[in-house]
Amino acid sequence: ANGWYRCSITATATTTTSTSNNLTIGFVNNTNGTIRLPSYAGSTNNKFLAAMCQFETGSFPTSYIPTTTASVIRSADVCSITGANFTGMWNALEGSLLTSAIFNAPVAYGTSQAVVDINDTTTLNRLRSTKVNATGFASFNNTSNNNANASIITSTTTQPFTVQKWSSGFKLDDFVFYVNNSQIGSDNSGAMIVSPTTFTIGDASAGFTPRLYLNGTISAIRYYRKRL
Repeated sequence: ANGWYRCSITATATTTTSTSNNLTIGFVNNTNGTIRLPSYAGSTNNKFLAAMCQFETGSFPTSYIPTTTASVIRSADVCSITGANFTGMWNALEGSLLTSAIFNAPVAYGTSQAVVDINDTTTLNRLRSTKVNATGFASFNNTSNNNANASIITSTTTQPFTVQKWSSGFKLDDFVFYVNNSQIGSDNSGAMIVSPTTFTIGDASAGFTPRLYLNGTISAIRYYRKRL
């Protein structure tokens, strides 16, 4: 179908060379299939547009990095809701959270990756959903006054490049976690987090080192002020 498509190729370098790297797009109707750089007999009625090509070192492709004539290093995308924007929506007694995200990194990764982390800018009070680094399991955690009183985790890996829909409900002594419409578990003993100030998206509270960057994309986050 017509439209824009994001395509990626990952390859392992087997030698070191100063030769320039090239990416060639070939078609089934190449006019010369015997040479490395095919010749394509294009026409105004049969053509394609290509844009935002990017080469990078890593085990998986990342999003587009705008450049000019020089290479650049991307800083992590940091998004959060703070101040009156946060306190105006937050219910300290109960709530529910739904997220839809795709993880680009492999199953086993160097750090855990947070989709959402509601916190007091420390690790003492935090409510978050993460992909665990070594196992790739999906995890929901609630820590109140430095007491990890609710922790629900899957026993199956979170596959990269697939949509992951996670939902959680939280209230005093009433926590639940769902992954892709299946209940993972519940916890009937635990207090709500105390005086949170920040709704961090795609990362965790500043107390974590290294940071828990998502390394993926988020298509939806929905917060409800009720325990649904």
